[in-house]
Amino acid sequence: MRNNFLKLFFFRRFCFSPKRKSGKIPVVLLSILLLAACQPTPTEEAVVNKGDDTLETVIHSEPQASAEAAQTVQDALGAPETVQRTVSGPVYGGTLHVEMDAAVHMPQVDRVPVLRAGRLHPSAEDKRRIAETLTGRTVFFETDPLGRDRWLNVADQYREALAALEKRPYGPEADYASLEAEYNDALWRVLAYYNEFQPGQLRPWTGTWSDALVSVYTESGQHIWIETETKDTCSIQYDATDATPRGSRDAITADAARRLVEDALALLGNTHYEIVSVRPADQGLRDRFHSDTGVDDGSFQITLRLMYEGIPVYDWNSYYGSDSAAQKAGLSFAQLPIKESLGAEVRGGQLVTLSWLDPLEVLGVENENVTLLPFERIMEIFEKQVFMNVYLSGGERTVKVTDVYFSYRCVKVKDSDQYYLLPAWDFVGYDTLIAGKGPVKWKDSILSVNAVDGSILNDLLGY
Repeated sequence: MRNNFLKLFFFRRFCFSPKRKSGKIPVVLLSILLLAACQPTPTEEAVVNKGDDTLETVIHSEPQASAEAAQTVQDALGAPETVQRTVSGPVYGGTLHVEMDAAVHMPQVDRVPVLRAGRLHPSAEDKRRIAETLTGRTVFFETDPLGRDRWLNVADQYREALAALEKRPYGPEADYASLEAEYNDALWRVLAYYNEFQPGQLRPWTGTWSDALVSVYTESGQHIWIETETKDTCSIQYDATDATPRGSRDAITADAARRLVEDALALLGNTHYEIVSVRPADQGLRDRFHSDTGVDDGSFQITLRLMYEGIPVYDWNSYYGSDSAAQKAGLSFAQLPIKESLGAEVRGGQLVTLSWLDPLEVLGVENENVTLLPFERIMEIFEKQVFMNVYLSGGERTVKVTDVYFSYRCVKVKDSDQYYLLPAWDFVGYDTLIAGKGPVKWKDSILSVNAVDGSILNDLLGY
Protein backbone atom coordinates (compact mmCIF):
# COMPACT_ATOMS: atom_id res chain seq x y z
CA MET A 1 0.00 0.00 0.00
CA ARG A 2 2.82 2.40 0.87
CA ASN A 3 4.31 1.90 -2.56
CA ASN A 4 1.00 2.87 -4.18
CA PHE A 5 0.95 6.16 -2.27
CA LEU A 6 4.50 6.77 -3.40
CA LYS A 7 3.49 6.35 -7.00
CA LEU A 8 0.59 8.76 -6.50
CA PHE A 9 2.67 11.62 -5.16
CA PHE A 10 5.93 11.33 -7.06
CA PHE A 11 6.63 14.50 -9.00
CA ARG A 12 6.98 13.03 -12.46
CA ARG A 13 6.13 14.24 -15.89
CA PHE A 14 5.70 10.61 -16.91
CA CYS A 15 4.38 8.24 -14.29
CA PHE A 16 2.51 4.99 -13.91
CA SER A 17 0.78 3.10 -11.16
CA PRO A 18 1.71 -0.49 -10.30
CA LYS A 19 -1.92 -1.40 -10.67
CA ARG A 20 -3.57 -2.22 -13.96
CA LYS A 21 -4.95 0.57 -16.06
CA SER A 22 -8.65 1.21 -15.90
CA GLY A 23 -10.58 1.50 -19.12
CA LYS A 24 -12.19 4.90 -18.70
CA ILE A 25 -14.14 6.75 -21.34
CA PRO A 26 -12.61 10.21 -21.88
CA VAL A 27 -14.91 12.75 -20.24
CA VAL A 28 -14.77 15.16 -23.13
CA LEU A 29 -16.26 12.60 -25.47
CA LEU A 30 -19.23 11.63 -23.35
CA SER A 31 -21.57 13.95 -25.17
CA ILE A 32 -20.97 12.15 -28.45
CA LEU A 33 -20.62 8.63 -27.11
CA LEU A 34 -24.20 8.14 -25.99
CA LEU A 35 -24.46 4.42 -26.45
CA ALA A 36 -26.98 1.64 -26.39
CA ALA A 37 -27.89 2.04 -22.75
CA CYS A 38 -29.49 5.43 -23.39
CA GLN A 39 -30.76 5.22 -26.94
CA PRO A 40 -33.23 3.16 -28.94
CA THR A 41 -32.09 0.28 -31.10
CA PRO A 42 -31.34 1.50 -34.63
CA THR A 43 -33.76 0.28 -37.25
CA GLU A 44 -30.91 -0.79 -39.48
CA GLU A 45 -27.33 -1.63 -38.62
CA ALA A 46 -24.17 -2.23 -40.57
CA VAL A 47 -22.81 -5.75 -40.67
CA VAL A 48 -21.01 -6.76 -37.49
CA ASN A 49 -19.17 -9.84 -36.33
CA LYS A 50 -21.99 -11.41 -34.30
CA GLY A 51 -20.45 -14.83 -33.87
CA ASP A 52 -21.89 -16.42 -37.03
CA ASP A 53 -18.37 -17.15 -38.40
CA THR A 54 -18.74 -14.61 -41.21
CA LEU A 55 -15.54 -12.89 -40.21
CA GLU A 56 -13.65 -16.17 -39.83
CA THR A 57 -14.70 -17.16 -43.35
CA VAL A 58 -13.17 -14.00 -44.77
CA ILE A 59 -10.03 -14.27 -42.66
CA HIS A 60 -9.37 -17.84 -43.73
CA SER A 61 -10.03 -17.28 -47.42
CA GLU A 62 -7.22 -17.65 -49.92
CA PRO A 63 -4.53 -14.98 -49.38
CA GLN A 64 -4.37 -12.45 -52.17
CA ALA A 65 -1.18 -11.91 -54.08
CA SER A 66 1.16 -9.27 -52.69
CA ALA A 67 1.02 -5.88 -54.31
CA GLU A 68 3.39 -5.35 -57.19
CA ALA A 69 6.82 -4.07 -56.26
CA ALA A 70 5.94 -0.53 -57.29
CA GLN A 71 2.50 -0.63 -55.65
CA THR A 72 1.63 -0.36 -51.98
CA VAL A 73 -1.53 -1.55 -50.29
CA GLN A 74 -2.58 2.09 -50.12
CA ASP A 75 -2.40 2.29 -53.91
CA ALA A 76 -4.21 -1.02 -54.32
CA LEU A 77 -7.09 0.14 -52.11
CA GLY A 78 -7.32 3.52 -53.77
CA ALA A 79 -6.72 5.32 -50.47
CA PRO A 80 -5.91 9.00 -51.04
CA GLU A 81 -3.52 11.10 -48.97
CA THR A 82 -6.38 13.35 -47.89
CA VAL A 83 -10.14 13.12 -47.96
CA GLN A 84 -12.79 15.86 -47.80
CA ARG A 85 -16.47 15.16 -47.29
CA THR A 86 -19.40 16.98 -45.72
CA VAL A 87 -22.53 14.98 -44.96
CA SER A 88 -25.58 15.68 -42.86
CA GLY A 89 -28.51 13.59 -41.80
CA PRO A 90 -31.18 12.96 -39.20
CA VAL A 91 -30.36 11.05 -36.05
CA TYR A 92 -32.55 10.16 -33.12
CA GLY A 93 -33.57 13.47 -31.56
CA GLY A 94 -31.93 15.86 -33.97
CA THR A 95 -29.56 16.42 -36.89
CA LEU A 96 -25.91 15.45 -37.18
CA HIS A 97 -23.38 17.18 -39.44
CA VAL A 98 -20.10 15.45 -40.25
CA GLU A 99 -17.33 17.64 -41.63
CA MET A 100 -14.31 15.69 -42.86
CA ASP A 101 -11.09 17.40 -43.88
CA ALA A 102 -8.70 14.65 -42.96
CA ALA A 103 -5.23 13.35 -43.64
CA VAL A 104 -5.12 9.62 -44.40
CA HIS A 105 -2.42 7.80 -42.41
CA MET A 106 -1.48 4.43 -43.87
CA PRO A 107 1.79 2.50 -43.49
CA GLN A 108 3.66 1.90 -46.72
CA VAL A 109 3.40 -1.89 -46.81
CA ASP A 110 2.80 -4.28 -49.69
CA ARG A 111 0.73 -6.81 -47.72
CA VAL A 112 -1.50 -6.95 -44.62
CA PRO A 113 -1.48 -10.21 -42.63
CA VAL A 114 -4.07 -11.18 -40.03
CA LEU A 115 -2.24 -12.33 -36.92
CA ARG A 116 -3.35 -14.48 -34.00
CA ALA A 117 -2.10 -13.26 -30.64
CA GLY A 118 -2.38 -14.09 -26.97
CA ARG A 119 -1.40 -12.56 -23.68
CA LEU A 120 2.32 -12.79 -23.01
CA HIS A 121 2.96 -14.69 -19.78
CA PRO A 122 6.62 -14.70 -18.76
CA SER A 123 7.86 -17.95 -17.31
CA ALA A 124 9.65 -18.07 -13.95
CA GLU A 125 12.97 -18.01 -15.78
CA ASP A 126 11.81 -15.08 -17.91
CA LYS A 127 10.88 -13.10 -14.79
CA ARG A 128 14.26 -13.74 -13.24
CA ARG A 129 16.03 -12.72 -16.43
CA ILE A 130 13.96 -9.52 -16.73
CA ALA A 131 14.67 -8.49 -13.14
CA GLU A 132 18.39 -9.22 -13.29
CA THR A 133 19.02 -7.63 -16.67
CA LEU A 134 17.09 -4.43 -15.99
CA THR A 135 18.57 -3.87 -12.54
CA GLY A 136 22.04 -5.36 -13.00
CA ARG A 137 21.53 -7.18 -9.69
CA THR A 138 21.06 -10.79 -8.60
CA VAL A 139 20.11 -10.19 -4.95
CA PHE A 140 16.67 -8.78 -4.20
CA PHE A 141 14.64 -7.61 -1.21
CA GLU A 142 10.93 -7.62 -0.49
CA THR A 143 11.02 -4.33 1.41
CA ASP A 144 12.01 -0.92 0.13
CA PRO A 145 15.63 -0.33 1.24
CA LEU A 146 15.27 3.44 0.88
CA GLY A 147 12.57 3.29 3.55
CA ARG A 148 11.74 6.63 5.10
CA ASP A 149 14.35 8.41 2.96
CA ARG A 150 12.19 7.88 -0.11
CA TRP A 151 9.56 10.24 1.29
CA LEU A 152 12.24 12.88 1.77
CA ASN A 153 13.31 12.37 -1.85
CA VAL A 154 9.74 12.96 -2.99
CA ALA A 155 9.45 16.07 -0.80
CA ASP A 156 12.70 17.40 -2.27
CA GLN A 157 11.34 16.90 -5.78
CA TYR A 158 8.29 19.02 -4.96
CA ARG A 159 10.50 21.71 -3.36
CA GLU A 160 12.66 21.75 -6.49
CA ALA A 161 9.55 22.00 -8.67
CA LEU A 162 8.25 24.94 -6.64
CA ALA A 163 11.62 26.65 -6.87
CA ALA A 164 11.61 26.17 -10.64
CA LEU A 165 8.14 27.68 -10.90
CA GLU A 166 9.31 30.80 -9.08
CA LYS A 167 11.51 31.54 -12.11
CA ARG A 168 8.44 31.34 -14.38
CA PRO A 169 10.33 29.23 -16.94
CA TYR A 170 7.35 28.33 -19.10
CA GLY A 171 6.17 31.75 -20.26
CA PRO A 172 5.02 35.04 -18.68
CA GLU A 173 1.40 34.68 -19.77
CA ALA A 174 0.87 31.50 -17.81
CA ASP A 175 -1.28 31.18 -14.75
CA TYR A 176 1.02 29.57 -12.20
CA ALA A 177 -1.20 29.95 -9.15
CA SER A 178 -3.13 26.69 -9.56
CA LEU A 179 0.01 24.67 -10.22
CA GLU A 180 1.81 26.12 -7.20
CA ALA A 181 -1.20 25.29 -5.03
CA GLU A 182 -1.21 21.75 -6.40
CA TYR A 183 2.49 21.24 -5.62
CA ASN A 184 2.21 22.77 -2.15
CA ASP A 185 -0.73 20.51 -1.34
CA ALA A 186 1.17 17.45 -2.55
CA LEU A 187 4.23 18.48 -0.52
CA TRP A 188 2.10 18.76 2.61
CA ARG A 189 0.69 15.28 2.03
CA VAL A 190 4.12 13.76 1.41
CA LEU A 191 5.50 15.24 4.63
CA ALA A 192 2.47 13.89 6.48
CA TYR A 193 3.23 10.38 5.21
CA TYR A 194 6.88 10.83 6.17
CA ASN A 195 5.93 11.72 9.74
CA GLU A 196 3.63 8.69 9.97
CA PHE A 197 6.13 6.29 8.41
CA GLN A 198 7.26 3.43 10.59
CA PRO A 199 10.76 2.29 9.60
CA GLY A 200 10.83 -1.39 8.76
CA GLN A 201 13.67 -3.85 8.76
CA LEU A 202 15.16 -4.59 5.35
CA ARG A 203 14.11 -8.15 4.57
CA PRO A 204 15.54 -10.39 1.84
CA TRP A 205 13.05 -11.49 -0.78
CA THR A 206 11.69 -14.93 0.05
CA GLY A 207 9.31 -15.40 -2.87
CA THR A 208 9.85 -17.39 -6.04
CA TRP A 209 9.99 -16.28 -9.67
CA SER A 210 6.96 -18.47 -10.36
CA ASP A 211 4.78 -16.29 -8.11
CA ALA A 212 1.84 -14.61 -9.86
CA LEU A 213 2.99 -11.28 -8.45
CA VAL A 214 6.71 -10.62 -8.19
CA SER A 215 7.55 -7.31 -6.49
CA VAL A 216 11.24 -6.98 -5.59
CA TYR A 217 13.69 -4.20 -4.72
CA THR A 218 17.44 -3.90 -5.07
CA GLU A 219 19.66 -2.52 -2.35
CA SER A 220 19.88 0.76 -4.29
CA GLY A 221 16.09 1.20 -4.41
CA GLN A 222 15.25 -0.07 -7.91
CA HIS A 223 11.83 -1.71 -8.07
CA ILE A 224 10.64 -4.47 -10.41
CA TRP A 225 6.94 -5.31 -10.61
CA ILE A 226 5.84 -8.31 -12.71
CA GLU A 227 2.20 -9.28 -12.45
CA THR A 228 0.60 -12.36 -14.02
CA GLU A 229 -2.16 -13.00 -11.51
CA THR A 230 -4.67 -14.36 -14.04
CA LYS A 231 -4.58 -15.53 -17.64
CA ASP A 232 -5.93 -12.11 -18.66
CA THR A 233 -3.40 -9.93 -16.83
CA CYS A 234 0.23 -9.14 -17.33
CA SER A 235 2.29 -6.13 -16.33
CA ILE A 236 6.05 -5.56 -16.44
CA GLN A 237 7.24 -2.36 -14.78
CA TYR A 238 10.62 -1.00 -13.73
CA ASP A 239 11.05 2.02 -11.46
CA ALA A 240 14.37 3.58 -10.45
CA THR A 241 13.09 7.12 -9.95
CA ASP A 242 14.63 7.51 -6.50
CA ALA A 243 17.23 4.76 -6.64
CA THR A 244 20.82 5.43 -5.72
CA PRO A 245 22.39 6.21 -9.11
CA ARG A 246 24.64 3.70 -10.84
CA GLY A 247 27.59 5.50 -12.36
CA SER A 248 27.26 8.91 -13.94
CA ARG A 249 24.08 10.95 -13.70
CA ASP A 250 25.21 13.53 -16.22
CA ALA A 251 22.62 14.71 -18.71
CA ILE A 252 22.69 12.88 -22.03
CA THR A 253 21.43 13.61 -25.52
CA ALA A 254 18.05 12.60 -26.89
CA ASP A 255 19.74 10.02 -29.15
CA ALA A 256 21.52 8.48 -26.16
CA ALA A 257 18.22 8.37 -24.26
CA ARG A 258 16.65 6.60 -27.22
CA ARG A 259 19.40 3.98 -27.20
CA LEU A 260 18.90 3.34 -23.47
CA VAL A 261 15.25 2.51 -24.08
CA GLU A 262 16.01 0.37 -27.12
CA ASP A 263 18.57 -1.62 -25.15
CA ALA A 264 16.13 -2.18 -22.28
CA LEU A 265 13.38 -3.39 -24.61
CA ALA A 266 15.85 -5.70 -26.32
CA LEU A 267 16.51 -7.26 -22.91
CA LEU A 268 12.75 -7.83 -22.61
CA GLY A 269 12.66 -9.43 -26.05
CA ASN A 270 10.30 -6.77 -27.41
CA THR A 271 10.84 -5.77 -31.03
CA HIS A 272 7.23 -4.88 -31.85
CA TYR A 273 7.42 -1.11 -31.43
CA GLU A 274 8.55 2.16 -32.88
CA ILE A 275 9.79 5.21 -30.99
CA VAL A 276 7.48 8.07 -31.88
CA SER A 277 9.23 10.87 -30.01
CA VAL A 278 11.91 11.69 -27.46
CA ARG A 279 10.84 14.92 -25.74
CA PRO A 280 11.88 16.85 -22.64
CA ALA A 281 10.21 15.29 -19.62
CA ASP A 282 8.57 18.63 -18.79
CA GLN A 283 6.98 18.86 -22.23
CA GLY A 284 3.52 18.60 -20.68
CA LEU A 285 4.17 21.77 -18.71
CA ARG A 286 5.62 23.48 -21.78
CA ASP A 287 2.47 22.62 -23.71
CA ARG A 288 0.27 23.80 -20.85
CA PHE A 289 1.98 27.18 -20.75
CA HIS A 290 2.47 27.49 -24.53
CA SER A 291 6.22 27.87 -24.13
CA ASP A 292 9.24 26.63 -26.10
CA THR A 293 11.48 26.86 -23.04
CA GLY A 294 11.47 25.02 -19.76
CA VAL A 295 13.68 23.28 -17.22
CA ASP A 296 16.36 21.55 -19.29
CA ASP A 297 17.62 18.97 -16.80
CA GLY A 298 18.44 16.21 -19.28
CA SER A 299 15.24 14.28 -18.61
CA PHE A 300 13.34 12.75 -21.52
CA GLN A 301 9.93 11.21 -21.94
CA ILE A 302 9.99 8.55 -24.64
CA THR A 303 6.72 7.91 -26.47
CA LEU A 304 6.45 4.48 -28.04
CA ARG A 305 3.89 2.86 -30.30
CA LEU A 306 3.31 -0.86 -30.80
CA MET A 307 3.86 -2.08 -34.35
CA TYR A 308 3.42 -5.49 -35.98
CA GLU A 309 4.41 -6.38 -39.55
CA GLY A 310 5.10 -2.70 -40.17
CA ILE A 311 1.53 -1.78 -39.18
CA PRO A 312 1.02 0.43 -36.08
CA VAL A 313 -1.39 -0.13 -33.20
CA TYR A 314 -2.99 3.11 -31.98
CA ASP A 315 -4.57 3.50 -28.57
CA TRP A 316 -7.86 4.93 -29.78
CA ASN A 317 -11.00 4.29 -27.77
CA SER A 318 -13.82 3.14 -30.04
CA TYR A 319 -17.16 3.29 -28.21
CA TYR A 320 -19.23 4.74 -31.02
CA GLY A 321 -21.49 2.80 -33.37
CA SER A 322 -22.80 0.39 -30.74
CA ASP A 323 -24.59 -2.71 -32.00
CA SER A 324 -27.23 -2.55 -29.29
CA ALA A 325 -29.45 -5.28 -30.75
CA ALA A 326 -26.63 -7.84 -30.68
CA GLN A 327 -25.65 -6.76 -27.19
CA LYS A 328 -29.18 -7.21 -25.82
CA ALA A 329 -29.44 -10.60 -27.51
CA GLY A 330 -26.34 -11.79 -25.71
CA LEU A 331 -24.36 -12.14 -28.92
CA SER A 332 -21.35 -10.26 -27.60
CA PHE A 333 -18.99 -13.20 -27.19
CA ALA A 334 -15.92 -11.07 -26.60
CA GLN A 335 -14.55 -9.21 -23.61
CA LEU A 336 -13.16 -5.69 -23.80
CA PRO A 337 -10.13 -5.69 -26.10
CA ILE A 338 -6.74 -5.49 -24.49
CA LYS A 339 -4.77 -2.27 -24.76
CA GLU A 340 -1.08 -3.08 -24.95
CA SER A 341 1.08 -0.08 -24.12
CA LEU A 342 4.70 0.97 -23.65
CA GLY A 343 6.23 3.94 -21.87
CA ALA A 344 9.64 5.03 -20.60
CA GLU A 345 11.52 7.93 -19.06
CA VAL A 346 15.23 8.72 -18.90
CA ARG A 347 16.64 11.06 -16.28
CA GLY A 348 20.22 11.99 -15.44
CA GLY A 349 21.65 9.52 -17.93
CA GLN A 350 19.66 6.62 -16.41
CA LEU A 351 16.56 4.72 -17.46
CA VAL A 352 14.27 5.53 -14.52
CA THR A 353 10.90 4.12 -15.62
CA LEU A 354 9.86 1.44 -18.08
CA SER A 355 6.29 0.22 -18.31
CA TRP A 356 5.00 -2.57 -20.56
CA LEU A 357 1.32 -3.20 -19.84
CA ASP A 358 -0.78 -6.01 -21.31
CA PRO A 359 2.00 -7.35 -23.56
CA LEU A 360 0.99 -9.49 -26.50
CA GLU A 361 2.62 -12.53 -28.01
CA VAL A 362 2.10 -13.36 -31.69
CA LEU A 363 1.06 -17.01 -31.91
CA GLY A 364 0.71 -17.39 -35.66
CA VAL A 365 -0.44 -15.97 -38.98
CA GLU A 366 -4.09 -16.57 -39.91
CA ASN A 367 -3.81 -15.09 -43.38
CA GLU A 368 -0.55 -13.93 -44.93
CA ASN A 369 -2.24 -11.22 -46.99
CA VAL A 370 -5.93 -10.80 -46.33
CA THR A 371 -8.28 -9.28 -48.91
CA LEU A 372 -9.34 -5.78 -47.89
CA LEU A 373 -12.31 -3.63 -48.85
CA PRO A 374 -11.55 -0.70 -51.17
CA PHE A 375 -11.24 2.64 -49.43
CA GLU A 376 -14.30 4.05 -51.16
CA ARG A 377 -16.37 1.17 -49.76
CA ILE A 378 -15.03 1.99 -46.26
CA MET A 379 -16.14 5.58 -46.80
CA GLU A 380 -19.65 4.42 -47.78
CA ILE A 381 -19.90 2.36 -44.58
CA PHE A 382 -18.72 5.27 -42.45
CA GLU A 383 -21.19 7.71 -44.00
CA LYS A 384 -24.03 5.28 -43.33
CA GLN A 385 -23.13 4.06 -39.85
CA VAL A 386 -22.17 7.41 -38.35
CA PHE A 387 -25.83 8.46 -38.38
CA MET A 388 -27.23 5.28 -36.89
CA ASN A 389 -26.23 5.38 -33.24
CA VAL A 390 -26.25 8.99 -32.10
CA TYR A 391 -28.86 10.23 -29.67
CA LEU A 392 -29.57 13.95 -29.38
CA SER A 393 -32.02 15.59 -27.04
CA GLY A 394 -32.81 18.02 -29.81
CA GLY A 395 -31.12 20.49 -32.12
CA GLU A 396 -27.99 19.99 -34.20
CA ARG A 397 -24.46 18.78 -33.64
CA THR A 398 -21.31 18.85 -35.76
CA VAL A 399 -18.54 16.28 -35.69
CA LYS A 400 -15.14 17.15 -37.16
CA VAL A 401 -13.06 14.31 -38.67
CA THR A 402 -9.43 15.40 -38.83
CA ASP A 403 -7.59 12.13 -39.52
CA VAL A 404 -8.21 8.65 -40.90
CA TYR A 405 -5.83 5.97 -39.59
CA PHE A 406 -5.16 2.44 -40.88
CA SER A 407 -3.89 0.21 -38.08
CA TYR A 408 -4.22 -3.10 -36.30
CA ARG A 409 -7.09 -3.63 -33.88
CA CYS A 410 -7.29 -6.38 -31.25
CA VAL A 411 -10.48 -8.45 -31.72
CA LYS A 412 -11.40 -11.45 -29.60
CA VAL A 413 -11.40 -14.86 -31.30
CA LYS A 414 -14.74 -16.58 -30.81
CA ASP A 415 -14.81 -19.09 -27.92
CA SER A 416 -11.16 -18.46 -27.16
CA ASP A 417 -8.87 -16.45 -24.90
CA GLN A 418 -6.88 -15.43 -27.95
CA TYR A 419 -7.18 -12.45 -30.28
CA TYR A 420 -6.95 -11.46 -33.91
CA LEU A 421 -4.80 -8.52 -34.87
CA LEU A 422 -7.09 -7.21 -37.59
CA PRO A 423 -6.62 -4.20 -39.89
CA ALA A 424 -9.12 -1.41 -39.32
CA TRP A 425 -9.83 2.18 -40.33
CA ASP A 426 -10.34 4.69 -37.53
CA PHE A 427 -12.07 7.98 -38.28
CA VAL A 428 -10.58 10.29 -35.68
CA GLY A 429 -11.83 13.70 -34.67
CA TYR A 430 -13.81 15.62 -32.08
CA ASP A 431 -17.25 16.92 -31.28
CA THR A 432 -17.79 20.66 -31.66
CA LEU A 433 -20.36 20.76 -28.86
CA ILE A 434 -18.92 19.69 -25.53
CA ALA A 435 -21.00 21.02 -22.66
CA GLY A 436 -21.72 24.08 -24.77
CA LYS A 437 -18.07 25.14 -24.79
CA GLY A 438 -17.40 24.74 -28.49
CA PRO A 439 -14.54 22.83 -30.19
CA VAL A 440 -12.08 20.81 -28.15
CA LYS A 441 -8.70 19.38 -29.13
CA TRP A 442 -9.03 16.02 -27.37
CA LYS A 443 -9.43 13.61 -30.25
CA ASP A 444 -10.50 9.99 -30.35
CA SER A 445 -11.95 7.45 -32.74
CA ILE A 446 -15.43 8.48 -33.84
CA LEU A 447 -15.91 5.22 -35.72
CA SER A 448 -13.74 2.14 -36.22
CA VAL A 449 -14.44 0.09 -39.35
CA ASN A 450 -13.05 -3.41 -39.88
CA ALA A 451 -10.98 -3.20 -43.07
CA VAL A 452 -11.68 -6.87 -43.86
CA ASP A 453 -15.49 -7.11 -43.79
CA GLY A 454 -16.72 -3.58 -43.02
CA SER A 455 -18.08 -4.43 -39.58
CA ILE A 456 -18.10 -1.80 -36.87
CA LEU A 457 -15.57 -2.46 -34.12
CA ASN A 458 -16.71 -1.39 -30.68
CA ASP A 459 -14.60 -1.54 -27.52
CA LEU A 460 -17.67 -1.82 -25.31
CA LEU A 461 -18.62 -5.07 -27.02
CA GLY A 462 -15.16 -6.37 -27.78
CA TYR A 463 -15.65 -7.00 -31.49
